[in-house]
Amino acid sequence: MLLELVMVTSSHIVLENESIHRPLMEKHYVSEIVKLMTSFPENKTMQDQGCKIIGNLAVRGDLRKLVENEGASKAIVAAMLALKEIREIQEVGCLALVNLTCDCRVNKIRAIHCGAVTTILQTISGFKKEMTLAVCALKALSTLVTEDEACHQILENRGLHLLKSLVHSFQSNSDILSDTALVLSRLAVLPAVQSIHLNIIDTLLSSIWSFGQNDDHVVHTLCHSFENLSKTDSGRKLLATNQRLDIVLHMMNQYTKSALIQSTGCRIIAISSLYVSNKESILTETAVKCVLSSMELFPLDFDVILVGCVTLTCIIQQMEKLKEKCLAFGGVFRIEQAVRSHTNDPRLALVAVLALGQLMPIVRNSQKYPKERYLTCSIILSCLNRFTNNKEIWISGCQVLSKTVLSDSCLADVKKSITKMPRQLNCDPEIRVVIDKIFRTQNTTIIRL
Repeated sequence: MLLELVMVTSSHIVLENESIHRPLMEKHYVSEIVKLMTSFPENKTMQDQGCKIIGNLAVRGDLRKLVENEGASKAIVAAMLALKEIREIQEVGCLALVNLTCDCRVNKIRAIHCGAVTTILQTISGFKKEMTLAVCALKALSTLVTEDEACHQILENRGLHLLKSLVHSFQSNSDILSDTALVLSRLAVLPAVQSIHLNIIDTLLSSIWSFGQNDDHVVHTLCHSFENLSKTDSGRKLLATNQRLDIVLHMMNQYTKSALIQSTGCRIIAISSLYVSNKESILTETAVKCVLSSMELFPLDFDVILVGCVTLTCIIQQMEKLKEKCLAFGGVFRIEQAVRSHTNDPRLALVAVLALGQLMPIVRNSQKYPKERYLTCSIILSCLNRFTNNKEIWISGCQVLSKTVLSDSCLADVKKSITKMPRQLNCDPEIRVVIDKIFRTQNTTIIRL
């Protein structure tokens, strides 16, 4: 029929000529396309080309809302439902939804309200053996799951079981494994998610790891999923009881060229040390080695270094038995390298001082660490000199220095640092207390400035 030819020609023009996209939108072109799709709901050509036109116009971020405002997502969902047995329609429909909802929350919400999530799940259910279609459907789901409502609909419509079937049917497909992990990562942090669902999520993530542990893309997404799992009480319990932290440590040891995996792994370790009740059994010296290795691998990557120092502080603050391991594995030297490489950030300086404060009692009382003892004092002094206006760093640094008897040269450096302090900070009662404590420890006359 003539209208089919018109639709095919229009689709080709839209695909080939991006410069006409805005002029077309100004003439409410999508409204006319939607009307044609609505008038011929069971015509494969009209629905196929209509979805393609909408999808190609929605590629441009500045046009997405305009496209949706003319009824785009409703028309796409209607096409997928009307022709639910035709694979090509399901495929172009999913891809059009991806373009339409990418980075546009308003469009996502409208698409969800039009039934996009349940329609995509129906597509997956009807074409379980179609790998290309499964990839398209998962891409569409992964753009929508940033909204809680989409997550609820997935859980309420047996979406987890469909995801499980895809993972086991396409074990070697990188896109399917990584996009499934991405969807699961959002489901894991859904408020009030039921434990039965969390158990399935955890099992699925473990399966994805076993199938895709040698695929960079899969592992990066999976690592993020485990991080999301660690953000809830029930998720942390699963990580602990099912020994998923071992997987995270394996990722860190295997993917030594990925700063993202190293920093994400460190965050998961830090969260586990703070909030997991059986931390003593799951956090071993291997975790300390992994954190220190991350800092050694990426000395110039500030995110890795800051997260690494924070994680070290959390571990040794929460677990006494790992302080000695941190020292034995060169923890003080890693901290010194971090502070020396990143001199302008007070957050790193403060965290470094806090970590050294946890290690100082061992350094002070053991003959095994003379270099570490000297270096600890040196690092703290450098932080005090660099951030003379930072009250937190001064209080924390002085508290650490007050725990040991300083050498004459170190004590002289402390006195010099105090003379450089701004008067307002020098007169602060809290600062005076910790400074006085240093000199009482040295059995030395207190300096009054």
